[in-house]
Amino acid sequence: MYWLLFSVILIFFIIDYIRKTNSSAFYYLSLFSLTALLCFRFGQGTDYPNYQELYQFPSHGEWGYRFLTMFLRDLGVSFPTFIFFISLVQCALIHKAISRYSCNRNFSLFLLYPTIYLTYFFSGIRQGLVIAVFLGIMLPLLEKRSFIKYIFFCLFMSLFHTVALILLPLIFIHRLKVNLLLILMFISLILGIINQILPFGIVIGNFFAEPLDLEREFRATQSYTLAFLERVLMCFIVTFIVVSKDSEFRKNDSDILLFKVYLFGFFVFMLFSANNLIASRFGILFKSVEIFLLPLITLKTIKLRHAFAVTICVFCFILTWKNITSYISQGDYFKNVTVLNYPYISVFNKEEILEYRDYDYKYIE
Repeated sequence: MYWLLFSVILIFFIIDYIRKTNSSAFYYLSLFSLTALLCFRFGQGTDYPNYQELYQFPSHGEWGYRFLTMFLRDLGVSFPTFIFFISLVQCALIHKAISRYSCNRNFSLFLLYPTIYLTYFFSGIRQGLVIAVFLGIMLPLLEKRSFIKYIFFCLFMSLFHTVALILLPLIFIHRLKVNLLLILMFISLILGIINQILPFGIVIGNFFAEPLDLEREFRATQSYTLAFLERVLMCFIVTFIVVSKDSEFRKNDSDILLFKVYLFGFFVFMLFSANNLIASRFGILFKSVEIFLLPLITLKTIKLRHAFAVTICVFCFILTWKNITSYISQGDYFKNVTVLNYPYISVFNKEEILEYRDYDYKYIE
C-alpha cells in the first residue's frame, strides 16, 4: 500500500512536470488518499502503540496534550476516533499551506510523503500537529509580520509539544539578510562536525527529551548518519541553485522568506547535532518548508531544472526506503516484514496487526 501510493503520487508529479501543468484532479485524488490512510490507520508507525497507551494512562508529556486526551477520554472518545480528527486537522492545514505557497501541488505532496507524512503524521502525532500548524497558520502570520499572533500560536503549540518553542526566533527572520544566513550556514556546518566530537548541544537538547524518547535514541543513531548527510547535501544543492545567476528565485519576498527559514533550520539542526533525536525533531520543523521551496527552485531554475527534479525523486525514494526500514526495526516487527511488504493496517482489519508485530490485545478489542 505504501509503495503503491508513493508510485501514484510520483506518476502524477511526473505527468504534471512533463506537461507543465498543475492538475487539480491529480492533487485532490492524492490528497484524499493520503487523508484516508492517515485517518483510518491502526498500529502504524513507531510511536502509535505508545500514544495509544498514553491516551489511556497519561503519565507524562506536556500538560496541554494530557488535558486534551483526558478530557476526550472522559467523554468516551476512543483513541482511533481521536486519531481520526487529529489526522483531519493535519491534512486540512497542509492543504491550506500547499494552496498558499506551492507552485506545484502534486510536487509538494510527493515531497511531503517520505518523512513528514510517514514519520511525523503517522507516528509522531504531537510533532506532526506542530508541523501542520506551523505551515498552515504560523508561516502566513510570519509572512504578514503578525508577530503577536505568531507568538501566541507558538506558545500554545508548546503546550502540546515543547519543540514548538524553537520556532520563536523566527520572529526576527525578516531582519536577517540572506548573506548573513549563508555565513551562519557555513559556520554551523563546522559547528556540526565539532559537535560530533564535543557534544555541548546535548545538555540543552535533553531538556526537550521525554522518557519514550530515551529508549529509542540508540536506535535512531543507526539511521542518523544518512539523515545528516542528506541534510547537508540537500542544503548545499538548494543554496547553490538559489544564489546562482541562472536562478530567478530571489525576486519574490515570499520565496526569500522560505529560503531564510530553511537556512535558519540548517543552523539549528547543526547546533543540536550532538543529540541525534533532538536535532532531527528541531530540524524537521524548518525543513518542512522544503515542500514549497523545492518546487519553486525547480521551476525557477533554467539549466539545472531536469537534473534537479530527477535528484529530488531519487532522494524521496531513498528517504522512503530508509524511513520504512526504521519503522520495521523500531516497531519490532516480525522477521517476515520487509521494506517492500511493510503492511498497512486500518481500524477495519486491526486484528491483522498481530500477524506482523507484538501488540497488546486489549487495545485491539
